[in-house]
This record gives sequence, C-alpha cells and structure tokens, in this order.
Amino acid sequence: MTFDDVQLFCHTLRAQAAGSGKPATYRLPTEAEWEYAARAGSDGILPLGADHVPIPPDHLKEYCWMNGAAPNATGTTGAKRPNAWGLYDMLGNVWEWCEDSYSPDAYATLPTDDPLYSSTTATERVLRGGCWFLDARAQRPAQRGGNLPTFKSPYVGLRVIRDL
Repeated sequence: MTFDDVQLFCHTLRAQAAGSGKPATYRLPTEAEWEYAARAGSDGILPLGADHVPIPPDHLKEYCWMNGAAPNATGTTGAKRPNAWGLYDMLGNVWEWCEDSYSPDAYATLPTDDPLYSSTTATERVLRGGCWFLDARAQRPAQRGGNLPTFKSPYVGLRVIRDL
C-alpha cells in the first residue's frame, strides 16, 4: 500500500465508524508513537520482549522476520513472539508508514515530547521498523527511512491506530 492508499483506508474506516453510530478516529501512528510502541515503553536501546526483558540480539529472530530468519518474503503476521505490550512484528517483516513527513535530521530540531514532523515542502513520508530482507543490525526500534507517498512495495505495510 502506498501512503496515499493508507490515508484513504483510514478515511474509509472513520466513515464506517461514523455510520455505525460509534465514531472513532483511525490514523497512522506518529513516528514517536511508533517507536514508543516498538520499545514497549522502554527507553533502552533494545526493545522489550514478552517477558519484559530486553531482547538480546541473538534472540531477535524469535521476534522478527529478517534476512536469515524469513522465507525471503513477508512473514505471517503474529507468527513470531510479541513484544512486552503484546504487539507483533514491530521490527522486521515490513516497513510501516507513519504520519510524519520525512527528514533525515527531524529529531534534531523537534521537541522531545510528542514530536511530529510535518512539512509542506517535504516530499517523503516516514517508514519505520525495517523489513524481512534486512539483516539483524537493521532490526531496531530506531531504524527509520522515508519514501514518496506514492511508493508501493511488497515490503511496505501499515499499522493503524484507533483513537477512542
């Protein structure tokens, strides 16, 4: 799905919720929200595993579809272990779109609390999480990239947030 497809998908979900009489906001996470969820609230370098202990690099393949631990394609969602918050596939498998505009140095200029980089001149959107064809060194919560909103690939996906 392209970023633009994802925006249409979220719009459709919002319209369906409004029609059901139970309005809710469906959206992409901000980059900061995505990273916080990937780390399961930890401020450490390593994400927390299901046992609330940092995942050592030699156990990453238990949590993450990545090069050497993937079928050379997108893995089945939920087939690996979840992080400490019960979220699956936060690292590896597919890159995930975030709401933010992309800038390689966005975090250097943003506030530390709830940063959101929004730019009318940026041409790319944020992708987080790495994907199945990257090796273990690239499977970390801080892994980030960007691409055009029209970019479509089998190794790019989404994670939708529902605000109540």
